[in-house]
Amino acid sequence: MRLGMIGFGNIAQTLLTQLKQTLAAPLEHLAVLVLPEMVDETEARLTSEFASVAGEFAVVTDAQALLSHRPELVVECAGHAAVLAHAPSVLHAGIDVVIVSIGALSDEALEKELRAAASASVSEPGSRSPAGSRRDSAAIELLRDAPNRIAQPR
Repeated sequence: MRLGMIGFGNIAQTLLTQLKQTLAAPLEHLAVLVLPEMVDETEARLTSEFASVAGEFAVVTDAQALLSHRPELVVECAGHAAVLAHAPSVLHAGIDVVIVSIGALSDEALEKELRAAASASVSEPGSRSPAGSRRDSAAIELLRDAPNRIAQPR
């Protein structure tokens, strides 16, 4: 599986720890979107603490660069501002987004924009891959349950 992640704070690191402990095999690729000043630290921590999570890593600073890594799923772990800044373009590209910062959805305008972006990508033929085509259903299930796992670590 090719996973995208927005943010590399406590939530993202908790999720990566869960993936490290749970996945039967590493992800094919993990691309992480962070602020420019966080690139070096993120790269260092990914390759030292989370090296077993994915076969390849990339650290990027904008949504277009994230999309260039062709993620099958993107998990937002960075807060309301990150949802606003990056989730619409990811959804427009036809890629599902798990929004961990669910408080962002209390912003009615943002929720409406996200729904429109998701609907637009679904209406474009071939823009979303069927769930059955994803190679690592265990990773998908783990990520779907991410908010519960993060709120109540094992």
